[in-house]
Amino acid sequence: MRNWTLHRRKKEGSGAAQDVSAKDGSARGLRAAAACAFLGLLMVLRASPAAAQCELPGTTMATAAGIVTADTASLNGQFLAPVGALPVIYEAQLYIAQSVLYTKLSDQEDTILKRMDDFWTDWLKALQDMTAQINASKNDTVRQTNSLFDSSDENKNARDMQELEAKARKQFQPNDPGCRFDSMAPYMATTTRTLPKVVTALGNDQDDLGSAKKGTPAAKGPGEVQKVEWANYVALFCNPDANGGSAGCTTAGAMEDADVLPSKTLLGNLTYDFSSGSGATVDGKTLSKGQVQKVALDTLLRNITGYQPAVPVPTDALKNAAQQQRRLAQRGYSAQMNTVMALADSIEAEHTPGPDASEVQALRQRMGVTTPSANPSARELRQAVLEQLWDPAYYVGLGDAPATATQKEVYLEAYNLMLLYKLVDKEEKISNVYAVEAANTLAGDQGGQRDANIKDMPLHP
Repeated sequence: MRNWTLHRRKKEGSGAAQDVSAKDGSARGLRAAAACAFLGLLMVLRASPAAAQCELPGTTMATAAGIVTADTASLNGQFLAPVGALPVIYEAQLYIAQSVLYTKLSDQEDTILKRMDDFWTDWLKALQDMTAQINASKNDTVRQTNSLFDSSDENKNARDMQELEAKARKQFQPNDPGCRFDSMAPYMATTTRTLPKVVTALGNDQDDLGSAKKGTPAAKGPGEVQKVEWANYVALFCNPDANGGSAGCTTAGAMEDADVLPSKTLLGNLTYDFSSGSGATVDGKTLSKGQVQKVALDTLLRNITGYQPAVPVPTDALKNAAQQQRRLAQRGYSAQMNTVMALADSIEAEHTPGPDASEVQALRQRMGVTTPSANPSARELRQAVLEQLWDPAYYVGLGDAPATATQKEVYLEAYNLMLLYKLVDKEEKISNVYAVEAANTLAGDQGGQRDANIKDMPLHP
């Protein structure tokens, strides 16, 4: 207001200074009257709507219309006041309205802030708990969703595995014939690996006697060899009815004629009996069943091949060139005989007992074999495979479970390959024997003198 008054003074000039005081007084009166009128108007306009609800219809509107008309007339009177009154009243009304508005806004701000403060004070704990609950609910929802996905993945994987297992069962269905083959395969592999070593061991035993190795009967000369062989013949191989009843014995030996019958000794059993049970007594010495079997095999092979142990040459005699030739000729003879014996030793090795295989024994008993070995040889294992092919259930299974035909075919092809390997092994030994025979034939045709008169050479220089 003061600024506006100073502005008026500057505008009217210094000559009107005396009227300013009067106008200021008049302005203050008008401002007071305008304030009272405005406050009255606010009091009228703030009539409670709730009180008017109990009055007759139209009464409130008529009363309000009369008040508005009176106020309008009063305001028009004020507007028609002398010059300068309207701006003063207008400014007073604006000032009052602004003051009231600022007051109300300040009160409203305080109320809102207090309410917000009370709201957070009263609901902070509840909101925190609600926030934790919402987070927990969301986490649980995520967990349940992930669990559903995990369950779906597990079900899918399980289903895939079931389908693969069903497919594999159709293609590789376990069956009794297939299990029989599988039961014999490990033992066949074991005996196949050990056969070469058995053949080597048998060859070394034959060569020890043939070369008159120290500690053998041949080292003492032909007389000692004949003595041992006769004792073995009487106790083990003698047939009292042979030689017109004058066979040199009165009772049959423990393995009668085993030294001359390959069908009884070499090929009589699929697996030789090399057990440790009591066998026979020879020249006062008790031999086990295994030792008796070994003596019978060695004697039979020497009888078949005609392998004669070498006659020892004294050390002094080896200084003579002729005796050196005799000794070398003996080694040549041993080489040829060992080659022939290796072929027979390979047959003997295939009948040598293998590792314990009670499953194979049970399978052969099932097929009607009365005396299968608990330690089947390579030869008995091959026989067991053939016996399974005689079982009618094997061929029934080919029709009832056709998916297993491929599995059985693979096994039989592997078995055929193994037999082919055995055939090649035998052919190698047979070829060596043929080579020896060819060499001797050529030497005889050409008048070879390598072995001529060896037995007639003197043992001393």
